[in-house]
Amino acid sequence: MKSFKKYIQEKNLGFKVLSESGSRNLIVIDVQPEYERVLPFKISNFTEWLNNFGGKITFLYNGHDTLGMVIESDLQSWYLENGLDEGVIEDSNWYDKGYAFFRYCMDIGVDEDDIVALVKYMKDNNINDSRDIDSEIWDDLIEQYGIEDVRELLEHADDMINIPDVMEYLLRLGNNFVVVGGGANECLKEIEIALKANGQTFDRISEWVY
Repeated sequence: MKSFKKYIQEKNLGFKVLSESGSRNLIVIDVQPEYERVLPFKISNFTEWLNNFGGKITFLYNGHDTLGMVIESDLQSWYLENGLDEGVIEDSNWYDKGYAFFRYCMDIGVDEDDIVALVKYMKDNNINDSRDIDSEIWDDLIEQYGIEDVRELLEHADDMINIPDVMEYLLRLGNNFVVVGGGANECLKEIEIALKANGQTFDRISEWVY
């Protein structure tokens, strides 16, 4: 019986957190007007940093299509009003990412490596919803990787985890990312899990995390 951590190592998923920045792909997660009051930094200081970043920027946000929040044009206007250069806005990617796709496992306290490996397994086997993992597949997972606690949580749960569209979107962006934004143990962490499951490397810049 193997742990999922051992499974990750043996499958050589290829992810790591970079010890230094130097990646030129930046992902900004949920820095938007609805959360401005909880930001530990001034938005004007953040936009100044963005203006000088020098690489491709992707803004992932909780938007109108998924949560009834800000629409893309209003989010861009908010950034412009707070000092982001118009050229940066025009050159950046903007994507309404969705919400809470792994949170059921995260909030219960499932080990992050187990979540990453399960997400990768689901993605690789075209299983989009954990409720679609039948007893035969669970038996195989238990026999190979020993994840009884994950099975107990998910097999008969009313809630689930799912593979979000943003995972495929992230794959189109390249590799070696800088990630900023928040929440540190919520939406930002979900994107980090998605990057790990995709085998993409990243570096979290704590100065701009909430």
